Amino acid sequence: LDVGTDVNWCWTYYRLKISRKEGKKRYERVIQLDDPRFSPMNYKDLSDLLNFVWSLENDSASQRRAQHGSVGERSVLHPTLVHSRAGMNRAGTYVAASIFGRRMSGKHTRTLSLNRVVKVCRSLRSARYDILNRRSQFLLLLETILELAVRSGVVNEKDVSRARDVLRRVRDEIGKTRAKAGSSRSRG
Repeated sequence: LDVGTDVNWCWTYYRLKISRKEGKKRYERVIQLDDPRFSPMNYKDLSDLLNFVWSLENDSASQRRAQHGSVGERSVLHPTLVHSRAGMNRAGTYVAASIFGRRMSGKHTRTLSLNRVVKVCRSLRSARYDILNRRSQFLLLLETILELAVRSGVVNEKDVSRARDVLRRVRDEIGKTRAKAGSSRSRG
């Protein structure tokens, strides 16, 4: 999802890499996931990751984009957001932020708000426009965030199972839709 001066999320099997460019400077953060060769990530990694995500809120490109569609927790899936790659990243930022709460530190927000995850999943499921590829990327982002939360001990395994089920169902439905739509579907 390379979006030039905007945020760039990138997954490999074990790593979530986030980078952004500001002029010639490039900021990059790599979060190590559950590779047995490495120790699991800790709470500080997660809080760094999310603070980094929040810091993107303030760059001027974000400000400009914000003028082109109402942006806020309630409109994570506003069409103008989800239709552009930059918007997709921005939506990811909002999801991360709304799941974990604005302030990330040991004292605050140690609990994951699963209702919000579930709400986001539902709106993904009911999105009418054709964003299948982006929807699956978005789901992957959500899943990654959940895994990060579990592995860093911010939330425990039991609490996440409901959100995981919802994600799985949404993923299945997207798979069915894609199979039905075939290659003839329009690319909006």
